[in-house]
Amino acid sequence: MLLPLIVACGAACDGESEADLDELEAPADDEVEVRSLTLEPNDPLYTSGQKWHYGAILLPEAWWLSTGSPAVTIAVADSGKLPHSELTWAGGYDFFAGDPDPTDPGDYHHGIHVAGTIAAIGNNGVGGAGICWNCQLRPIRVAQSGGNAQVGDPGMNEPTSTLLARAIRYAAGLPTDNGRGQIVQASSRADVVNISIGNLPSPCPVDLRNAVDEASAAGTVVVAAAGNGDSGTTWPPSPDFDASHYLWSKCQSPDLIVVTAVDEFGNAEPYALQNNAVAKYAGITIAAPGGSAVNGQAGQGALIGCPPDPSQTGTHGVVSTWIPYGQTTPQCHRHWAGTSMAAPHVSGVVGLMRARNPSLTVPQIKKILVKTAKAIPCVGCGAGMLNASGAVKASTLTLSITCESTGGGGYSCLPSHTGLGPWTAVWQGVQNAAVNPTYATNTAVTYGNCTVNTQARVRATFTDALGRTAIAEDSFQCSQLPP
Repeated sequence: MLLPLIVACGAACDGESEADLDELEAPADDEVEVRSLTLEPNDPLYTSGQKWHYGAILLPEAWWLSTGSPAVTIAVADSGKLPHSELTWAGGYDFFAGDPDPTDPGDYHHGIHVAGTIAAIGNNGVGGAGICWNCQLRPIRVAQSGGNAQVGDPGMNEPTSTLLARAIRYAAGLPTDNGRGQIVQASSRADVVNISIGNLPSPCPVDLRNAVDEASAAGTVVVAAAGNGDSGTTWPPSPDFDASHYLWSKCQSPDLIVVTAVDEFGNAEPYALQNNAVAKYAGITIAAPGGSAVNGQAGQGALIGCPPDPSQTGTHGVVSTWIPYGQTTPQCHRHWAGTSMAAPHVSGVVGLMRARNPSLTVPQIKKILVKTAKAIPCVGCGAGMLNASGAVKASTLTLSITCESTGGGGYSCLPSHTGLGPWTAVWQGVQNAAVNPTYATNTAVTYGNCTVNTQARVRATFTDALGRTAIAEDSFQCSQLPP
C-alpha cells in the first residue's frame, strides 16, 4: 500500500483522482491542458538528490497522472541483476553467458544504477524513487566488466552488437538464439527496453538494425544512450574523432529513440558529443538529464550510504541505486553521470505513458516524446529536453465541454482536453441549438444561438495529431436573460 502522498496544490486537491482531472482543466489559447498538479514521493534521496533531475523533466506533474503499473515491464539490457532492496526484478536472461540466470558476476554494476532510475520502489520512505516506480524490471545481461568471465561464453566470442540484437528480440517477446545454438523466448513482451551501452565504435550491423525494427513492430520501444565522448577516446576528442562511426548513429530505425545528456538548464554536458565541435553526433532523438561531469568526464559520482571511496567525488549526478565495485553488498546509492544515466529517464517515462494508455503504438510514443519536448539551448540535442508531464498527459485523448447561455438566445462552449496538438474540432448543435459557422471548427471556443426557454444541447468532436478522436456533449438551459 502506498504511503500518504504530498500534493503540491494543497487541500484544494483533496479527493481528486485521475478521473476528476477534467473538472480542473481550463482553456489556454488553442491548446488546452490539465492544470499542473504535482505528486512527490516521501523518499529521502528524492528530496536531497533526485529533485534536480526529476524536476528538470517535470516528473512530479507526470506522477500526478501515473506512477506506473505492474502490468508494464521495462527491460534493462545491461550488466545484469543483483539483489537490492529498492529493485524488484522479474524474469530475464543472460545473453553474455547464454543461460537463463541474468545475475551480474562482474565488478562494474552499471545496470543496477540504470535500473534504479527507471523503476526503483518509490514513496516507501527509504532511499530514492524510480521514475516508473510501480513498473516491473526485466534484467537482460549483455555485458561484463571484470570478474571471471568464462572462455566459452558467447560474450567472450561475439560482438556486443550481436548480444544486444538478441537482447532486444528477447525483450520484445520474440524467439532468438541464445548464443549456444538454442532458441529462447520471453514469456511476455516488454513495453520498453533500455540500452545504456552507446559508445561502441562500429557501424550498425544488419542483425542489430533488424532486431530494432522487429521489436518496434512487436510493440517494444527501444531506447538507447548515445554514448559519451570521453569513453574509448582522448578527452577532449581529437580533431580526427568521428562520432558518426558510433553504433547508434548508424542504426537509425524510424522508431529507435537515441538519448543524449544535458544539465537541468538544457545545456549539453561536457562528456556529451554535442558539446564538442569535432564530435557532433547525428541521429539524437531527445535529451534528458545525465548528471554533471567531474573534470569534464562522466562517472566519478560520490557514493551515498556506501563505504567511502575518495576517488568518487561528483555530487550533482543522477542519484540512483548502487552496489560498490567488485562487491554484491552493501545495497546503497550514488551520484553518477553519463548518457547512460540520461536514457533511463526516457525509458521510465515511456513506462508511465504505457501505464496510462497501454494501446499506444511505438510510433505514437516516439511522436509524443518529440512533439512535447521542451526547447533547450543545446544544439544537436534532437527535439529538446524530455517533458514527462507533457508526454504522459498526451498519452490519452480526453475531452469534455462546458456550455452556458449568454442571454438573448445565445450560448458559448469551452472545451477541456488532453492529447497531442494540434487538434481539429467540429461543433454541432444537437438539440435546440445552432453553431455560428465562424466558430464551427474553432478549437478554443464556440458560439451559437439557441431556442429561448428550452433545454439545448451541443456536441464537440476533437481529433488530435495522432488521429485519435473524442466526442463530448453538454446540455444547458437557453435563457433570454444574461447569466
